[in-house]
Amino acid sequence: MKKIVILISVLIAVFLIGIVVANEGAAAPAANPIKEESCSRCHPKFKSVLQDSHPPIPGNDYKACKECHSSEENKKRLIDKVHERHNKSKCSSCHTGEEAKP
Repeated sequence: MKKIVILISVLIAVFLIGIVVANEGAAAPAANPIKEESCSRCHPKFKSVLQDSHPPIPGNDYKACKECHSSEENKKRLIDKVHERHNKSKCSSCHTGEEAKP
């Protein structure tokens, strides 16, 4: 009985090590891709969703926002605000791919 427990323990350890080794070279999943037209589709007057004090942006989509919101602090603030204000929307309204599935 003791040998069976040891054998099962060794098999589990080998299995877990195999999973770690197999995933070691795997690429990290891409960030949740944003649909190109995602913002302007629902907000045709894009300026209306920005605060009056917000500086002008060089476009009418999320990509234009990322121009300035690229530092970690600014990116987090942008992502938090967008998700906070759209928390009742489906992920697929803005995102594409597997990440858009709830």
